[in-house]
Amino acid sequence: MWNKEDSNQEPCLYDYSEYVRNKNWDDFINYMIAEYEIKPIFEFSKCCPYGWNISFKKSGRALCRCYPLDGYFIVLVVVGQKEKMQFETEYKTFTPYMQNLYENTQEGMGQKWLMIEVEDQEIINDIKRCIDIRYKRK
Repeated sequence: MWNKEDSNQEPCLYDYSEYVRNKNWDDFINYMIAEYEIKPIFEFSKCCPYGWNISFKKSGRALCRCYPLDGYFIVLVVVGQKEKMQFETEYKTFTPYMQNLYENTQEGMGQKWLMIEVEDQEIINDIKRCIDIRYKRK
């Protein structure tokens, strides 16, 4: 069994899926790989309680970071200064959960770090829209 808190035991996608046990996890990871044509980056973080996580970066820009948890997961999306105006014109069309999260997240250095607990497909759709705002595809 994979131990997500062991920095010497690098996981594979299967390990994450078995740990999270949530269809939304697999769907979201596969979406990011296919839609943005990128590979997940497995990273270990000693500074937070999550241990191993997955980052997605495109053209040197961080799109999101996924934190696997027992039965669910969290996606971190940063709303920075470049996308803040567009995000603020659109976020009222997001789910009430996302609206509340955005409104109650403190801003630091011109950014809001949204730690989004994924509960259902509607939240996944919100996350996809956030990433589309963050990274404008050609």
